[in-house]
Amino acid sequence: MLISGESDWTPIQVHARFLEIVGRTSARVFVGYPLCRDALWLSTSIDFARCIFLGSGLLKVVPSLVRPFAALLTPYIWRIHWHHRNARKLLIPEILRRRAIAKTAPEKWVTERPNDMLQWLEEASVGDDARPESIVHRQLGMSFAAIHTTTNHLTNVIYDLATRWDEYGMELRMEVITSLNEDGGTWKKTTLTKLSKLDSFMKESQRLNPPSALSFNRKLLTPHTLSSDPSITLPASTYIAVAAGPIGLAIQPSPATFDGLRFHRLRTAPGASPHAHQFVTTGPSSMTFGHGKFACPGRFFASNESKMILATLLLKYELKLVGTERPKNLVFADANFPDPNVKQRSRSKILSQKLNAYRLEQAILGGSHRSTRQFSLPKVLEDLLIERHLDPLFLGFNKKFQNRAAMITRSKTWSFSHDMV
Repeated sequence: MLISGESDWTPIQVHARFLEIVGRTSARVFVGYPLCRDALWLSTSIDFARCIFLGSGLLKVVPSLVRPFAALLTPYIWRIHWHHRNARKLLIPEILRRRAIAKTAPEKWVTERPNDMLQWLEEASVGDDARPESIVHRQLGMSFAAIHTTTNHLTNVIYDLATRWDEYGMELRMEVITSLNEDGGTWKKTTLTKLSKLDSFMKESQRLNPPSALSFNRKLLTPHTLSSDPSITLPASTYIAVAAGPIGLAIQPSPATFDGLRFHRLRTAPGASPHAHQFVTTGPSSMTFGHGKFACPGRFFASNESKMILATLLLKYELKLVGTERPKNLVFADANFPDPNVKQRSRSKILSQKLNAYRLEQAILGGSHRSTRQFSLPKVLEDLLIERHLDPLFLGFNKKFQNRAAMITRSKTWSFSHDMV
């Protein structure tokens, strides 16, 4: 039996779509279900960070003496207050509800206790920090730190992957399929750690597209004398940082050339540590996340979240870049971020095509012939195709294809033809 599917390319606005995806994914961990699906919470947590970035950027160009007055006239500042109000409206009743259940029905609470950031904050907070308003404030801070940074990173990765799809797309997809198959078709922590090539591609994209020209930002609380030049003493309150771009170019060979598997080769070289050169690894040549005891603690969450989203994309979609050039990033002060309006300006920049089942023949059997073959798929691929384990946050086969895939799955035998491509 032949499986037909959609072959048209669909234009997407990458940054805007990833904002929704990352917002929902982060909310599932931060506030749990069902708040993670609440439209008001999603819009609040996503726009909160945007207003902070834009509001602070406007106020920075205003003299410090008039900033309090300028803030009153800045719409983004008013929206920040509005988002705080919405967050309190949504989260405080949930916090009080959980406290009531824990107090009045402890036996029920043992089995129904939520496992999310909101609950972790509730249990770890003492004194004044235990006030619901304080917990809400910190929860918004988590959303501020997590959503837009991960969105910008994923957008950069997609721009780089779409530009080089023929070189890396199938290889990364096969790594995801193999890792899932080894773990029985379900996502596990070990599945993510096996994605060495995808991890390398993410790190290489970040190396050449750091979120800021500066990293390892610090403020001196006391005067500090440079060990390299004792004649120079920096006074207290001095801000210091290192240049993220030149540090990334210290990687050899060909530091200015994109090499998606660069760090995978370094990790798998004879005698190399499998824990070195990971996306989350910091060091003298990789300070995007900072370094030392104050390195970004959320980088592990961001890494796992990014891998799961990208893996789902690789399994279901193919990417295509119209033209020959990668969309250029925008620069504001020290910030470097992908152009969020690529699709609004041109609906032919980044395109995504659904990965139909017949595409898996190339991945599993190889070859470019047009003959029809029959073979038995590993269980993990059957499950992927009918979305039993990869319930997509935003990507889904249409109902017609989904029903046909489910029907064919029962036969355990699949037949594909490249004439349909």
